Amino acid sequence: MQATTKKIGRISGQLARALREDILEGKVPAGGYLRTVRELCADHGMSIETVQRAVRALEAEGLIVAEPGPNRVEQASIAPNSSDK
Repeated sequence: MQATTKKIGRISGQLARALREDILEGKVPAGGYLRTVRELCADHGMSIETVQRAVRALEAEGLIVAEPGPNRVEQASIAPNSSDK
């Protein structure tokens, strides 16, 4: 995972790491949604290009599915318990 953030730049890498931590810590559960790119820009004071690079990095890792509007979280750190079925 870390190699991906090195390729995208320091600032976008910092955002990608922060969003990744939120996803893996369960703050944004699997099937949930991240804020939109524009909302993330406003929240973090970053340009659209910087936020888009971070989002693309998370998509390349398989953590999210980038789509128009909020980006859906594809995976989380804890898989559902098989006994919950």
